[in-house]
Amino acid sequence: GGEMSEQFVVPGEKVALVGNQFSRTQYIFEEWNTEIDASGDCYSDKDSIMPSGNMILYAQWKRYFIVYFLPNGGTGSMVDQVFYEGDEKQLIHNTFVREGYVFVGWNTGQSGNGTAYADRQSILSPTRNLYLYAQWRSYCSVVFDPNGGSGTQNTQQYVSGIEQVLNANTFTRDGWVFIGWNTSPDGSGTWYNDAQPISINASVTLYAQWMQADGEENG
Repeated sequence: GGEMSEQFVVPGEKVALVGNQFSRTQYIFEEWNTEIDASGDCYSDKDSIMPSGNMILYAQWKRYFIVYFLPNGGTGSMVDQVFYEGDEKQLIHNTFVREGYVFVGWNTGQSGNGTAYADRQSILSPTRNLYLYAQWRSYCSVVFDPNGGSGTQNTQQYVSGIEQVLNANTFTRDGWVFIGWNTSPDGSGTWYNDAQPISINASVTLYAQWMQADGEENG
C-alpha cells in the first residue's frame, strides 16, 4: 500500500533515490529492481544511481511471520521473534518464570493440547503468525520416613508428571531388613521398590517397610 511520486532526474547525473514509502502487510521491503520478477538490475533503498533515461523500479518484498511468546501464568517478558519465509533457526530461550513451577516447553494450545515445541527448538519458518504458550509443571516432593528405622534421608524433589528414580534407601533398623516403601506406615497403601522409577503429581511421604530377620513384616 501507499503512493510514491515520480522522481525527476537529469540524465547522466548521479542522484540518490528517494526512500521507499510503500508498505505491504507481513512483508518487508528489500530493494528495487528494474524487472517485476527481480531479474533485472537491483538497487538498495536510497541508492545513488546515474540513469541514462526513464526507469521503472519495482519494489521487491520478503515475507515474514512472527512468533509470539505468552507466559501462560508465568511472569516476565519476551520479545517477539521474526522468521523470514524459508528461515530455519532456533526459538529464542524462555525467560518467563513461575514460582513453584518449572518450564517444560511451548505449545500452540494454552492447555497443552496443540503442537508442542521444546525450548530453543530449531524450526522452519511458520506459514502464519504463531502463538506459543509456556507450559508449566509444578514441583512436588517425596519425603522419606524411617518408620521405626534410624538414620537420615533427604527429601527428593520431583517435577509433576515426570518420571524419576527414587533415591535408594539409607535408613537402617537393627534386626530388620528393608523391603521397600509404602504410602502408609502399616503397608496398606501403595508399594514402591527401592530405587524404583516413579511419577507423581503431588507431594507424598513414603514410609520405610521392614521385615524382621525371622520373616515378620513391620513387627
